[in-house]
Amino acid sequence: MSKVAIIRKVSIEHTRRRLRRFKGKYRTVSDAAGLGYSWVSKFASGERGKRPSFDFITALSVALDKLEAADAAARISRGAQRHG
Repeated sequence: MSKVAIIRKVSIEHTRRRLRRFKGKYRTVSDAAGLGYSWVSKFASGERGKRPSFDFITALSVALDKLEAADAAARISRGAQRHG
């Protein structure tokens, strides 16, 4: 397996793991990424996406970055309210 193929596989699996943290919120993820809900949910379950396009992975990664940042900010805010 070439280095490019290994990096691609790692990136796909990393993105899939990140996505699975949002189980139950795949509609929100798909809307944020501008991707179809069905494709996103099937990608998360491993039914699809053995070779997703670069654009798909990029859109999904950017959306996950934003959603993870929003979750982190909400946790920080809740913590500050409890201690403030």
